[in-house]
Amino acid sequence: MGIGMLELVLLAALPVGVVVTALVVLGAGAGRRVPASRESRLVALTRAVGLLLGIAAAALVLQAGSYSSGTVLAPAAVGLGLLAGVAVGETLVRPRRAPGPRTASLRPRRVRDYVPRRLGPAVALQVAALVALLVLTTLTASRDASTGTVRALSCSGAGVSSTRTPYPGSFYSVPLALALLAVLLVAALAARQVVARPRGVGAAGDTGADDALRARSLGVVVAATGIAVAAPYCGIALTAGIALHGLGGGDAGCAPAWTGPVGLVVGWSVVPAAVLLLACLVSLLGDRARLPQPAFPPPPEQVRR
Repeated sequence: MGIGMLELVLLAALPVGVVVTALVVLGAGAGRRVPASRESRLVALTRAVGLLLGIAAAALVLQAGSYSSGTVLAPAAVGLGLLAGVAVGETLVRPRRAPGPRTASLRPRRVRDYVPRRLGPAVALQVAALVALLVLTTLTASRDASTGTVRALSCSGAGVSSTRTPYPGSFYSVPLALALLAVLLVAALAARQVVARPRGVGAAGDTGADDALRARSLGVVVAATGIAVAAPYCGIALTAGIALHGLGGGDAGCAPAWTGPVGLVVGWSVVPAAVLLLACLVSLLGDRARLPQPAFPPPPEQVRR
């Protein structure tokens, strides 16, 4: 199966992926809604402002980038804006302290206790996949004669040569790697602020509501990171897969034997990345924080006779 068929299958699978991902992610959020408070609304507002600023920055990046480099960096700009909004919201918005004696929980709060169980490991795996792909494309890229930038894939042999462009060499991979580093640093800062902030943003005196809001904020951090990673991965992987598969299956016969099979694997890796991207979008646009459902329903009241 060639890359052209891969694109058709991917386009056909997108609507199904949207429905399945929405059902899985929203179904996981079953439970009683956490009552909204003034502080939780302010946190949501700063989050929305960060998202709007990220979209505006992405628009500027799209206009400033040359040879489609802006398209690669735009998702990272959106993710950075949203992550900054989460960090600012959790840092500046403080609950009002009730007068009188105060109590504190001795149970330590850890980031891993609030990270989504399914989405968190999937995003971490996607980060590792993007790093590995950028290393591969950077090491195998060559200079494009028409633009003078490292964005081509070439091979040469006995009197023959072949070139495929565009290819995600250092012209794309270095700025994207720097953007990825910034995303991960801001995500780590936002996650730390979510866990470190004092209790009380939820319903007054309701520890479960406060924990649910923390889990929702960490879910936003993970989803924003996933969008900033999975979206450029789809473009990088599809471009690299087409170039590698085309060079390996070309008539020149100078390409190494591994380029064709690796091109197919890289191209097909777009499918799980696209599913993850949809899952992150659905999680980001999902409902408000919810309290977890009890493991066992309360016993029915006995009827007095």
